[in-house]
Amino acid sequence: MAGMLDVTFSKTDMKKLQRTLQAVPKAMPKVMSRSLNKTATTVRAESARKLSKHSGLGINVIKKAIEFNKATYKNWVARLGVFGIRIPLIRFNAKQKGTGVKYNIGRKFVSGGFIQTMPASTTGGIIAKIFGTQKTQKQHTGVFAREGKARLPIHELFGPSLGNVVEKAPGLLEKATAGAGALLEKNIDAQVKLILEKGK
Repeated sequence: MAGMLDVTFSKTDMKKLQRTLQAVPKAMPKVMSRSLNKTATTVRAESARKLSKHSGLGINVIKKAIEFNKATYKNWVARLGVFGIRIPLIRFNAKQKGTGVKYNIGRKFVSGGFIQTMPASTTGGIIAKIFGTQKTQKQHTGVFAREGKARLPIHELFGPSLGNVVEKAPGLLEKATAGAGALLEKNIDAQVKLILEKGK
């Protein structure tokens, strides 16, 4: 998994926050973990929206390819990262067109390709789990091609990983994450206000 963003809080701002919450010091873990996770959730959604426009991938597919390690009461860091797993070609808006399959990235057409639903075990467990099209994950719809002129064997086709998509879109994620610091401050202020109002 490649790193994408760590949402953290400076020591200076932390000291200011501690002074603000000195009457309720036990509230700090709750304020920080909730604020960090809310910020990271918003950043992930914004990143997915921008990457969707760039790649043609569905927003939900991109969200699945962004791993979210949430902040906890003990660890005040929320981390977003992108899986290095190549994304099944079917997810790039692939459609059967005559003797092949058309899709939204790279060469854009696979001559002789076909769309088929197969058991998830034939596509790789973790890939089916992350990008599977069926809720049960027992089946997986993908773009396949024959390895030769014979009917079998066949193999599934994949597009780039989300990390590769990010690398080929310089500046895109920077724009999506640029306001993370200000957003974190806003979320912390909101959480502090809630805590102090409850204290009253």
